[in-house]
Amino acid sequence: MEINKTYRLRGYVKRVGKERIESVLEETRLLYNGALLERKGAWEHSRQRISKKDQQNTLTLIRQDIQELSELSIQVLREPLRRIDKAYQSFFKRCKKGMEPGYPRFKPASRWNSIGVAEAVYTMLKRQLNGKYLVKIKGLPNIEVRSNRELPDSKQLKGIRIFYKASKLFVCLTFKEEVNPLPVSNRAVGIDMGINKRVTLSDGRKVESVKQDLSRYKKLQSKLNKAVKGSNNRRKKKAALSRESYRLMESRKQATHRLTSGIVKESGFIALEDLQVKNMSKSAKGTIENPGKQVSQKRGLNRSIIEQSWGMIREQLTYKAEWAGRAIEFVDPKYTSQTCSGCGVISKGNRKGEVYHCSSCGLKIDADYNASLNILRLGLIQAGEGLFTPGRAVECLKPS
Repeated sequence: MEINKTYRLRGYVKRVGKERIESVLEETRLLYNGALLERKGAWEHSRQRISKKDQQNTLTLIRQDIQELSELSIQVLREPLRRIDKAYQSFFKRCKKGMEPGYPRFKPASRWNSIGVAEAVYTMLKRQLNGKYLVKIKGLPNIEVRSNRELPDSKQLKGIRIFYKASKLFVCLTFKEEVNPLPVSNRAVGIDMGINKRVTLSDGRKVESVKQDLSRYKKLQSKLNKAVKGSNNRRKKKAALSRESYRLMESRKQATHRLTSGIVKESGFIALEDLQVKNMSKSAKGTIENPGKQVSQKRGLNRSIIEQSWGMIREQLTYKAEWAGRAIEFVDPKYTSQTCSGCGVISKGNRKGEVYHCSSCGLKIDADYNASLNILRLGLIQAGEGLFTPGRAVECLKPS
């Protein structure tokens, strides 16, 4: 089985190379806006739809007359056309579902920060010494990337994305690789995600909630709000805030990687709550006609949900389980915290704070641990027979 695996690496170029990348960013942004203007104008004036193929054919003719574009890889120039086509497909898809989607919009320079190569056939990835590689794309400067791990062969390279984040250059290299499963494990684990405890596992382990120091972030945000719009000072304050935001995000991401890698490495089966994090962290502000209730409390809860990175945990467990050949199931979280893991009785009153005390069988255990056991049980039921090969029992972990 083959999978797409992406490596995100820091990129390094000289000053001239940085100026060239910024120039190509502007060229591709103008191409995106031009393609959007062409589609929008054709429909408004003659009710004519223009396809991605039509615009690619037009691009070929344009490149023959404009030298700057002819010197740039055709794959780099086709990427904005692919993105505008994807934006239209998403727009029509939401329309069919009865939603009220926004029409594709023109991109300002502040919202266009990446260069993509969807088909990396004409791209070279040259290996150098000390874990360094050189990415060569026609029309772009050579970009040096550094990796602690040896990258796959350049023939397996399927896509590249070059982008800036917090004033740093990054290169994402996507390879087609064979799945390399980890050694077989009979251990199964259920995971309950929460606010007071980031995660509670069905083996009794708990991971403390994330508490980041946001004082510097708030201070920088306050300075940005006071700066005059359009001034150089505001641009500097915005860059400083962006760097601090990136630092906080990377800190959460690395902590999450350590957590999820450990779970995948030791567990052959993972059961996880199917939480709709986006809906759970929606604002309760409401509208002028229908104002929300307890807005301040809901804002604090939303901030805590985002800080614990539930969505990031789910994402990392999903792709790491696929890479490692592990089984993963997402179960409905409904009633998992109200159900007794001992006798199966459902009662809202049995949970009192952090303790679950069953009024039927007398079981008294930690509430989050009780929920994790229910999640594991539901996951195993949902997975059904054939999860593991015959003769191999599933070891449902219990606290020692």
